[in-house]
Amino acid sequence: MNIRLEDLVAHEDIISIITKLIDQDNLPHLLLYGPPGTGKTSTIVAAAKRMYGPKAYSTMALELNASDARGIDVRFYFFRMDLLAKMSYSIPFIIHDESFVFIYYNL
Repeated sequence: MNIRLEDLVAHEDIISIITKLIDQDNLPHLLLYGPPGTGKTSTIVAAAKRMYGPKAYSTMALELNASDARGIDVRFYFFRMDLLAKMSYSIPFIIHDESFVFIYYNL
C-alpha cells in the first residue's frame, strides 16, 4: 500500500490533525474505529510512512491483522503478542488491525 496522507480524500479534519501531530513529533497512541472501507488502515499506514519514510516503514512498523489469526491456537496468538510487546522497543509502531475478528472467531 503506497499511499500518503496527502492522497486520502475523506476525513480531511482528522488527516489534518494527524499530519500536524506527526510534524510536531507528538503523535499519541491512536485507536481508530468505524465501519469497513472508511480508511482506517489506509490512514494509519500512511501516517507511519510519513513518520518513517516509505523505505524505513517495513523495519519501523509491524502490521498485525487478526483475520490472519483465524484457526490458530489462541495461546499461540497471545504468546506472539506477548513476545511483540517485549520487543516493542525495537518496533515503535504496531498496527493491530481487525481485532474484533480475533475475538469473534476464537470465543
